[in-house]
Amino acid sequence: MSSRERADIGLTSKIDEIHRRSKGADGAPMIHPELADDHGIRVGCKRVLQLIPAAQLCGGTLQR
Repeated sequence: MSSRERADIGLTSKIDEIHRRSKGADGAPMIHPELADDHGIRVGCKRVLQLIPAAQLCGGTLQR
């Protein structure tokens, strides 16, 4: 397993945590700055955008 794949596993875990805390409402545009500001994780928004569907998450809508 490459170092990038190992890093993606940890990053996906953080993304999942943030996504669950927002009750599924936050997508990449909200998760990306939270990773940087609250967790000190500096990655590109496109990388976050790629990992969200890979983790079987979706965001951006709330069901009423």
